[in-house]
Amino acid sequence: MAESAPAFRESQGSADPATEGELLVVTEDNKGIPMVRPVEQKPAGAHRNKGEKANKKQMACIGCVYSVDRHMRMPDELVATLFRDPDRLQDKSPVAQNKRYWAELTRERDGEEVRGQDLVFEQMRSEIDTRRKPGQVLVHLSDGQASLATDRHLHLPEDANTVDILDLMHVLPRVWQAAHAFHTEGSAEASGFVRDDLRRILYGDVGKVIANWRRKATVMNLKGAKNKNLRAACAFLEKNKHRMCYDEYLRLGCPIAPV
Repeated sequence: MAESAPAFRESQGSADPATEGELLVVTEDNKGIPMVRPVEQKPAGAHRNKGEKANKKQMACIGCVYSVDRHMRMPDELVATLFRDPDRLQDKSPVAQNKRYWAELTRERDGEEVRGQDLVFEQMRSEIDTRRKPGQVLVHLSDGQASLATDRHLHLPEDANTVDILDLMHVLPRVWQAAHAFHTEGSAEASGFVRDDLRRILYGDVGKVIANWRRKATVMNLKGAKNKNLRAACAFLEKNKHRMCYDEYLRLGCPIAPV
């Protein structure tokens, strides 16, 4: 199936300037791809050696560049949407335009190892250079993986009109993780905890949220796995605070999760 990818890319052609949105968005992620073992590698039904896995995964990097119009929202509106509140606003979000995807595996080429992530970032940079209009805001949206942040600074533009955003869908599980350190899973208290602290994060108070979690853990003398999970959630948010100015991003109409 991968052999069809180059022809598919060619068939997409270049982005249509007449349909481009106001913002240019670049996003990427890494995914483990199960690799099928060759049939001749081991006789059918043979036992695996100790510690040998049934199959191996190889990391693939997936990148995407698209444009989209601004969509201004308030944090309370977004919380209502995420919690599927019956009275939430039913406004229609802008549709992403001219999406272009790339996916690459790290592999050998001409006797040398080529890193898939480098190839994806090079393709995305080329697409940005072709499509970005003068003064257009470029939004970089990704998770908290360190290597992606490193390659973002190495390959992608950094200027007064670039915005780096931590994908909110990678923040939400950490808030639930903190909730379950203090409340029973599936409880109304845990849900209320997430709703309240997610709202605070979206209003730009991530520093206060982290401080409150740590203070509460000390007061409750939290120990064991719950304390470990809470510390991991705090560390993740602390590390990415500079990409969590969601109140500002929402005012600018930027997407804070992939469209």
